[in-house]
Amino acid sequence: MGRITTNVGLLSGIDITGTVDQLISLSAQPRDRLEKKTSKLQSQQTAVTELTAALLGVQYATRQIGKSSIFQARSVSSSNSTFLSASSNGSPAVGEYRFTPAQTAQKHQILSSGFAATDKPIGEGVLRLGFDGFVDEGLDLDLLNGGKGIAAGKIKLTDRAGQSATIDLRFALTVDDVLAAINNNDDIDIQAETVGDSFRLVDTSQGTGNLRVQEVGSGSTAADLGLAGINVASDTAVGADVVSLSETIAIDQLNDGAGLSIRTGLPDLSVKLADGQTISIDFQPLDADAPNSLGDLIKTINEASPGNLEASLSESGDRLVLTDLTSGASTFAVTSPLSGSVAEDLGLTGTAVAGEITSERLLGPLKGPLLSSLSGGAGLGQLGEILIQDRSGNSATVDLSSADSLNAVLETINNAGLQVTAQVNQARNGITLVDTSGQLGNLIVESSDATDTAAKLGIAVNASVASIKGGSLNLQSVSEHTTLDSLNGGRGVSKNSFLITDASGKSSAVNLSQLGDATIGGLISAINELPLGVRAEINETGDGLQIVDTLGAGAPITISEVGSGTAAADLNLLGAAVQKDFSGQPTYVIDGRQTIEIEIDADDTLQDLADKVNALRLDVTASLFSDGSGVTPNRLSILSNVGGKQGTLLVDAHDASFSFQTLTEGRDALLLFGEGDGILTSSSTNTFNNLVDGLSLTVNQSSEVSVGVTVAPSDNTLVSQMKAFVDQYNKLRDKIDSITFFNESDLTTGVLFGSPETLRIESDLTQLVSSRYFGAGSIRSVGEVGISIGNDGQLTLDETRLREKFAADPEAVEEFFTNEEFGLSAKFEKTIDGLAGEGKSLLLTRLASLQTNIDNNTDRVEFLTDRLEKQRELLLTKFYKMEEAIAKMQSNLSSIASIAPLSLNQ
Repeated sequence: MGRITTNVGLLSGIDITGTVDQLISLSAQPRDRLEKKTSKLQSQQTAVTELTAALLGVQYATRQIGKSSIFQARSVSSSNSTFLSASSNGSPAVGEYRFTPAQTAQKHQILSSGFAATDKPIGEGVLRLGFDGFVDEGLDLDLLNGGKGIAAGKIKLTDRAGQSATIDLRFALTVDDVLAAINNNDDIDIQAETVGDSFRLVDTSQGTGNLRVQEVGSGSTAADLGLAGINVASDTAVGADVVSLSETIAIDQLNDGAGLSIRTGLPDLSVKLADGQTISIDFQPLDADAPNSLGDLIKTINEASPGNLEASLSESGDRLVLTDLTSGASTFAVTSPLSGSVAEDLGLTGTAVAGEITSERLLGPLKGPLLSSLSGGAGLGQLGEILIQDRSGNSATVDLSSADSLNAVLETINNAGLQVTAQVNQARNGITLVDTSGQLGNLIVESSDATDTAAKLGIAVNASVASIKGGSLNLQSVSEHTTLDSLNGGRGVSKNSFLITDASGKSSAVNLSQLGDATIGGLISAINELPLGVRAEINETGDGLQIVDTLGAGAPITISEVGSGTAAADLNLLGAAVQKDFSGQPTYVIDGRQTIEIEIDADDTLQDLADKVNALRLDVTASLFSDGSGVTPNRLSILSNVGGKQGTLLVDAHDASFSFQTLTEGRDALLLFGEGDGILTSSSTNTFNNLVDGLSLTVNQSSEVSVGVTVAPSDNTLVSQMKAFVDQYNKLRDKIDSITFFNESDLTTGVLFGSPETLRIESDLTQLVSSRYFGAGSIRSVGEVGISIGNDGQLTLDETRLREKFAADPEAVEEFFTNEEFGLSAKFEKTIDGLAGEGKSLLLTRLASLQTNIDNNTDRVEFLTDRLEKQRELLLTKFYKMEEAIAKMQSNLSSIASIAPLSLNQ
């Protein structure tokens, strides 16, 4: 049966749709009343939700003023921010501090020799860049005098011409700083240098008086430098020996910082005594911490077999002595068991003399490395004699067999009586010999022994040259104690993973973020524990890690990054192994040298070289520079992007046709904490954080005068948080007013007018801000901290009164707000939890009830709407049937009307 599709009946003329709508409208009145009621409930629900949010806003604000940290806020000011600026990065202790900003940090920058053009070949060769391996660095002053260091202070020097100068050594950290402070002084004609373990003063004034050294005031700086009491009628004066071992010296400082390769849970020394017994010594058992000092080692040795073996320091203070207290026919000897190397590290593998084995020297001289630290840490072995002939024809045989340091080698050559000067080369990684005779003969340096000493030192020559530039002696700069964070000039290594694939194709990953020991030694152990045919170790040049193939057959080992990490690249291990002669066998090796070599091709221009430098993983920037004058105005500038002394670049252009000079030294910022004999600290940047806990200091300029930094309690954070609390509270009051109003003129009301919930909230809040407080210290009301309540329920904050109260009694103000049980924050927290907190709080219960009613009403409305739709269908059907009946009646009437009477004539 079809539905009628017209609004008006075609036969009856009745407005069917309108009539049905009116009938349905009458039937829909109960549903419509229910919808209006639901809409009101939804409005109430929205209002309760907004009220809940406003309450939680107040709760959050009161939580902030309940934190002790806002009462520990500090104002920090510097008496002269031109030299030293200061700020708070925590809660520094209140007080006034004095600092002397002695030096700002600098980045190392170098400049090449000149070139005629930037687009012409510069000649093939090799340029090496790195951040370590300098052979001319002096000891840290903290290592002098058996680790006692020197007292910071001043000394007075007087040359033989009677000229005097006060040398300020308060800011000296190294032997080099002491030498620079003396040698850069223009008031006296005295030069300072080192000879072995002593300082030497050389007078160049040509005076006839005495060369003198005096303390300034009651200090002991001169004595600590071994220079006290010098008062001689001589152009030279050598101070006392100030370098010696002590039991407090850290193990990591031995062997020029390489330390000892002590293993966990494995014996480190095997000592065979004269009576035939063998003692095994483990410096770090599985259940013990690693030894920290030389004293720890001595104690462990002496406890290994009391009465049989004894360890002590030598009389010279530079070596360790093991004494065999037994007797017998066996040979007293020390070895490293199970492929260890501690006996070699300590230099204890030599022959016993009279029942004693004396180690190699374990702490270097004042300046320059031990010979044992060269050649990547393998040492140069036993040196012998060399023949040197200067260009005038004078010659001498120089015996270097007793030299134990590079400085001793230089000193011995320079004392040979020839017109040849031995010094550290320009790259600071080897030796240069310079002929000063002015003659044109051959400069000859050759070995006079079977150990090829001249070649070991890189100074063998027989040519008509004025100098011989020795190559790198490969000072060990990376050891098992080297931290990963110290690599790459202090930039460190990213803590990601890399994948090693051995010659058989088997792969395994190393995750640096999971290393328990974030050192090169820890990384070596992690790699060597992998089920792969590779071995990790310190490389032959001592400046990185190398991965060696141990399978001997198959594809070259490869190392790749995992994901977007850069750990392998930072270690310079990324890529495939190359074959090299390794222990007499061609072996695949990935050599992670931290010193990078740049091959300069025959057609490379200055711009090409700059591009190659900038493409390195080193944190440096190369750029072209032109001074616009002369025939060679173009130069290459290389800037270290690593600040401070740790960013100093080792630049070796030994194999190139050009040289470099330093424009600015890489140096650390120096800050003296206190005045006079304060505590000197350094930073690779100009910022010092937490020298005083919670204080950040930035050196802007150097100053000889100290700068005061004042730390005072600050109420700014407190006032700011209190203003936020008052604002949130007043917003809550505004919300309550907007939903509970009553308008007398038109009798309209807010959506929650008269609700018990809003009345409860108003009552509780009014009580919180108007009642007396007990148990939270001496403050009893919010009025005492500057909060007042108006007739409209709004709060007002008197900032002046709050600041005055905090200044007068900060502890009382803090207690009033932060007391965990009775403080304002705690009471607001508890009250608002009951009103709007999780669980069965007042507003959440009301919201749940409203939602239940809304859901029930919605279901009822849907039911009534469905029933009305069915009723509409029924009514429309009835009207259709009525129209159909009318149509039939009209049809019948038409039929009746068409009936005609029969004619009688037919």
